[in-house]
Amino acid sequence: MFSIDKRKSALVSVVIPVYNEAEVIPVTLDRVYQELLHICNRDFEIIVVNDGSIDKTLEAINHFAKSRNEIEVINLTRNFGQMYALSAGLAKSVGEYVVTMDADLQDPPEMIKDFYYLIEQHK
Repeated sequence: MFSIDKRKSALVSVVIPVYNEAEVIPVTLDRVYQELLHICNRDFEIIVVNDGSIDKTLEAINHFAKSRNEIEVINLTRNFGQMYALSAGLAKSVGEYVVTMDADLQDPPEMIKDFYYLIEQHK
């Protein structure tokens, strides 16, 4: 599923490749979404690349994304691997700044603001 209203620009893009992450992806997307709202007030996009998941990952992503225009879903036809999924998301991103992260919350989404403010201070 691709969003019809593809964004032309964004301040921040977050690219998240996912494979069989049905259990954690709603939490991940919510935390990333809330964090970005605080940083740049809807001038962002979250690109979620489903890398051929065989569980209910795609369903969970679509459920979360249906009422949020800032989320774009790329659904790959099969599992190509994390690097290919990441590349597909990066190719679609339009943000001035691009953050990549795994869906498993190993790196807390709350760190995005730290990176963003650090970059802004050194412009």
